Amino acid sequence: MKTLFTLLLLSFSLLNASDWTQWDEMRILGVDSKGKELSWEADRSMASFYQLPISNGEARTITKIITTMADDSIYKLLFKKGKMERLGDSIHHVHPLCFLGHIFHNQQLHNCMRTIKRSYFKWNGFMKGVNERMSEEMRKDNVIPHIYGFCSYVNADPDNVLLYVKRHDWEGLAKYLINRY
Repeated sequence: MKTLFTLLLLSFSLLNASDWTQWDEMRILGVDSKGKELSWEADRSMASFYQLPISNGEARTITKIITTMADDSIYKLLFKKGKMERLGDSIHHVHPLCFLGHIFHNQQLHNCMRTIKRSYFKWNGFMKGVNERMSEEMRKDNVIPHIYGFCSYVNADPDNVLLYVKRHDWEGLAKYLINRY
């Protein structure tokens, strides 16, 4: 172990100033969809997001909730309130970034969100659940580690998303995701 440490120190001492640029370049993994360089940290975040579990059944439930909210009138939704709450309870354990990722990765659901946003009652119902789950995961420090992967999945700018996340501005985040294209 001591020999390895000595070799590492010797290796670093042999590097001159111009070599540091090469060292930094070695840490760069590539670029994201907007040409921004990705670091090892970004790579870990991408991997961690894609490891968050969401089953096909959970994805279908999310689709059912969002399309029903978008397509049905407020009056119809009042009659379906119990059923909608049960559907929501059945996916409560799904990480909120997986939930949002499923919605904003799918153009049909993305369009549904535009419809939901236009209705005060539908929007508030949607945001109540998102606020609750995002706040729960933030208290567990379980949101920021997944940001780069989430942004890669929904084609969003990680810097913009991080601004909303750090401020706990879940409504601003949802509006940003709806309006980004």
